[in-house]
Parts: sequence; structure tokens; C-alpha cells
Amino acid sequence: MFFVLFSFLVKFNVDCFGNPVPQGGFVVLDTLKVPLNEKGSAELQLEQGNYSFTLALPGYRVLKGRIGVMGDTTITLSPEPMSYYIPGIVVIADRYKKNVSDVSASVGFVSRADIALSGAFTTPGALELVPGVSIQRTGLYGRSDIIIRGIGTNGRRLGVYVDGRPEKMTLFDCSITHALPLHNVDRIEIVKGPFASLYGSEAEGGVVNIITRIPNTGIHIRGGSYNTGEIEVSGRLELQPHTIWATVKGMRSDGHLEHSKFSGEDYQGGFTGSILNWYLKGSYKYFSGWKQEPLAVGDTGMPSSEQVYRRGSFDLEIRRNIPSGEIKIKGFRTFGHHIFSDGWESRDRTSGLFLDYTVLGIKNLVGVAGIHYRDGYGERIGTPGAEFWKSDFSPFVHGSFEYGFLIVTGGGRYTISIVCGNGSSVEYKMHGYDGGIVLKTLLGKFRARYDKGFKIPSISETFLFSSGNPSLKPENIKNIEAGWSYNLRGRFYVDLSVFNTYTENFIRTVPTGSMPPFRFENADTLNEKGVEAMVRIVPLNGFDVSVGYIALDRGTKTLGVPLNTWNFKAIYTHSNITAMLDGRWVYNYFSGDNFTLPRNDYIVVNIGARMNLFKKGYVQVNIENILDTDYSIYVVDIPGSSGFYRMPGRSFYLSTGYEL
Repeated sequence: MFFVLFSFLVKFNVDCFGNPVPQGGFVVLDTLKVPLNEKGSAELQLEQGNYSFTLALPGYRVLKGRIGVMGDTTITLSPEPMSYYIPGIVVIADRYKKNVSDVSASVGFVSRADIALSGAFTTPGALELVPGVSIQRTGLYGRSDIIIRGIGTNGRRLGVYVDGRPEKMTLFDCSITHALPLHNVDRIEIVKGPFASLYGSEAEGGVVNIITRIPNTGIHIRGGSYNTGEIEVSGRLELQPHTIWATVKGMRSDGHLEHSKFSGEDYQGGFTGSILNWYLKGSYKYFSGWKQEPLAVGDTGMPSSEQVYRRGSFDLEIRRNIPSGEIKIKGFRTFGHHIFSDGWESRDRTSGLFLDYTVLGIKNLVGVAGIHYRDGYGERIGTPGAEFWKSDFSPFVHGSFEYGFLIVTGGGRYTISIVCGNGSSVEYKMHGYDGGIVLKTLLGKFRARYDKGFKIPSISETFLFSSGNPSLKPENIKNIEAGWSYNLRGRFYVDLSVFNTYTENFIRTVPTGSMPPFRFENADTLNEKGVEAMVRIVPLNGFDVSVGYIALDRGTKTLGVPLNTWNFKAIYTHSNITAMLDGRWVYNYFSGDNFTLPRNDYIVVNIGARMNLFKKGYVQVNIENILDTDYSIYVVDIPGSSGFYRMPGRSFYLSTGYEL
């Protein structure tokens, strides 16, 4: 009788978001300490079983976890940097991983630590940290619309994605942003400006991609002003090589104004694993929320608008590495049911299949080619025959070639879209393309790009209402942009952009003088010009300060869009305490076009501080609007009214949590 003791090769790889791995790091596995080599990896032989590990890396937060060893395995670890603006890897800008400094587009991102310290209640709230991004909202919760460089229109002119899955309501082509996840978010990436070759009709003003993470088992609680409260419980099960997880979150608030209550529940879950060398990832989500909308500033009477939003999704992604790159297949379905107090009720759903092939193995060349197909359906409940369809078929290609100090990027997309309703249909055939260069020099990196994009009319603009117009032409977008960035050893970073975006056949409503009272027409042009800048300084270890600025020139179209905005953020980290001071200064803000009805300038400052407790827990305090500034934000197309809505004054929130 004899026993054979098996051991397996376990390899740890460290990914510092595309930056060089600092020397002096090590992995502790139970009681065994293994230093990282110059490539940022460590190898060791382990017997079958479960192990605890700790990764320690200079300039990064300690990362802890558990692994199960059942065979040879490779584990990639991505620790969180102490400095939150280290330029790193972005996926969104080219649909494949690439260093930020090598991308010709203007990009921004919000880290997990930024989200936590900001005290934001919704995804759009966290995006206010990004220069060039503003938010239209009526309160802490409820509907919020993202504006990038002055373009948004309730999300109809932006691409909004969760892990690459498009989040759009079929009938309106808008994004229900308060149904988007903020918990379980790893980071948010933003592309500023059109990017039709990769994102098609949705990317007129830019793209937002919310990248999620697998949560740990734990509980998080937050409460504060206006009887606001949240509780989130998550669970995670490791069955190597598979992981299963789920999260439940409840939210409520009385709101800061009369008739602005909110309550909601959010359910998320998913799994990861591998079968026959294919990597699998699946997820589901369901959100149900009820919101009262208050009166706009200057409105009289009793507010009565209430909305119920129920939205969900599920998707499955499979990937496989091959010698020359990666094959990825993603199938998904999104769905929703909306009920408003004014009698509106609708259902919608969208199914899609994305096939992508990423080229990585060819010298100096990376790129992606694919075919994206979506089929959408929507109905207005209670109106006979009010059923509508929209389908899109889009092949595309995009690539990047690097030779020495020069990087050249470019690509194109061809889209066939069919919109159906009221017994008729309209077919659109459009194409978009872009080209850009990045020049690396001792004086920094210079970039320039040109985009030609398009926006296909939505169901709401063509068939849904009596004001619809099936004869609408797609909007045509042209954008030219140039920029410069410089990074001095991670202590000083500056980025400057100038841009000019021109839109032809801009769709808006035009009075008819009869019934219906207005009609959608290609009645305008829109020219957005501007300058955008960001400076980040790390004066001392533990300190991180950044300032951003945007100046917009929209011609005479000044209604409701801030023309000048400063953003600032300062982070201090010492031992187990981290604090962040952030805010914005907005001026040249108008209630009308042609620079009429100017609003008061305003400065809003927020502070958040977190203390880690017992290695796995924390307590955090946030004070929002510590100056108690009285200010309002413009919101368009809220059911019942458009106008300026008063924002909360000084408010306090306390949160705590514990994770295994």
C-alpha cells in the first residue's frame, strides 16, 4: 500500500493596469512568502487544497483573497493603486485592451475607489468627477441624464454599456440610468466624442462603459439625510474553476423636495468558469423602482408625476484565446416595463448577438473585427396596434499599428437598420469611419483624430407618436480633435484637448400650427467647439490632486448646458484612512438660448472619508454640498415638465460594511 502526493504549478501574474510592475512586491501564501520577479509574476508548487493569499506591492493597496488548487493554474491579480489617476488600460476606446496614452480618442475613467469615496447614489452621480461630463437630474435618485461635451439628449445621443452590453430602451433609444448598477462596479470608462466605427449610431456624443466586478461575500449599509437608506447583501461561492455570485440591494429616500420620494430594489448575479478552453461569463440583473418627480423651479400647482420602472437583462459571453488573438461571442437580452401616472404604460425588449475577433499576435498590429446584430420590440400598452420593431445589422473593423514613436489607428462600420410601425417601415443604410495618430516624443504625446458618424432616427421620432416623421433622415456627425499629454514619472500629468463637432440634419421638434402641435423634423445643425484640460499632481506620497476644465462654444444654443465648468479632486491616504475632497464650479449657465436668462454661478464641494477596520470592514462619512450652496440643474423632458430643478443642500451620510 502506498500514497502518491500530487503537486501543481500555480503562477501569479500582476497586472498594474498596463503600467510597469514596481520592484519589491511579493505574494504571501498562508505562511510562505514568494517575491515577484522583474516581470511581475511568481511561481510555486502547491498541493491540492484551498489557500489564503496576500499581494503586497509598493504604491498599491494590499490585495487579499483565497484560491482553490485542483490543477496547474494561472491567477491574474490587479491591485488598486494608491494614486487614483494612474493612466492605465482602457477597453472601451478600441474594444480591446490598450494603454490610455496610446489611444487617439479622449478618454476618462472613474475607479472603484473614486466611486466609493464620492458617496454617489447613481452611476451618473459618479461621472460628475470626470471633466467634460455633466449630469441632468432632479435629485439623488431617479432619472439622471448624462451629458458629454454638451451632447446627450436623455442618453439618445450617447452609447451606454454594461460590460459591453448596450443599455437602451427600444422605443426611445434612451438609457434608464437609475437602473444601471453602481454597486459591484470595478470602474467606469468614458470616450468623449463620436466613435461610430466601433459603436455605431449610439456614439454621437460619446460612450460610457460600466465595467463590473465579482463581489465578495459581505454586507454594506448606508443612511443619512432625507431619510435616505440603502442595504446591500452579496454572496460569492468558489467552485474552482467556477465562481457563482449574487447581490441584493434595497434603496429608499424621502427626497430633498416635496413629492420626490424614491424606493427601489436591485438584484444581480452571475457566474464565471471555463469549459474545454472556452472562458464563460454570464450575468443577470433586475431593477424595480418607484419615483415621484418634484416641480421645477418656478412651476406652480401640485406635483403629480410618478413613475414605475422595471428593467432587467441577462447575457452570456464566451471567449477563447487562439495563437493570433481572441474570439468572443456575446448574446444578451434587455427588457423593461414602464408605468407613469399620466397614463403612459409600455413594454420593450432587445435581443442581440455580438461576434468579435481580436487580433493580438501580429507584430505591431492590434485590432478587432466583428458583426453586431440587435433586434428590438416595443409596445404602448392600452393603445391598439401600437407595436414597433427596430433591427440593426453592423459589420465593423478597427485597428492600431505601432511603428517606433508613431501609432496609427482607424476603422469603419456599415449599418443596415430597419424601423417598423403603424403598418409601414423605413430602412436606413449608413456608414461611419475614423482615423487617428499618436506621436510619442520627449515633450509628451501628441494625438489627432477625425470621426465621421451618424445617428439613426428612433421609433419615438418616426412612428410612436402622432408627431413622428417616417421621412426623417439620419443625423450626420463630423468631429475633428487634437490633444497633447505629458506624464512626468507619475508625479505630474497633464492632458489638453481641442475639439470641433458638427452635426447636420439635427432632429428636433418643430411647431406645426395645427394638430399635432409639433412634429419631428431635420430642422437644425449643431456645432460644438471647445477646449478641455486636466492636470494631476502627486506632490507627496499619499497625496493626489487633480483639476479639470472645459469651455464649450455652442453658438446660440445655450439652453440648459453649462458652458464653463471646473472640476477638482484631492485625495489623501495614510495607513487605513483615505479622504477625498471634490467639487465643481459652474458658470455661464443659461435658462434660454442666445445667452438669455442667465443662471447664478455656483460652487459645490463634497468630502468623504473612509477608515478600514479589522482588515475586512470599514466605516465612511460623506458630507455633500458642505458649503450649502443653493443651486439648480436643468432637466429636459421629465414627464410633465422641463426646467431647472433645485438640488439638495448640505447633507450627511454614514456607511459601513464588512466583507469576508
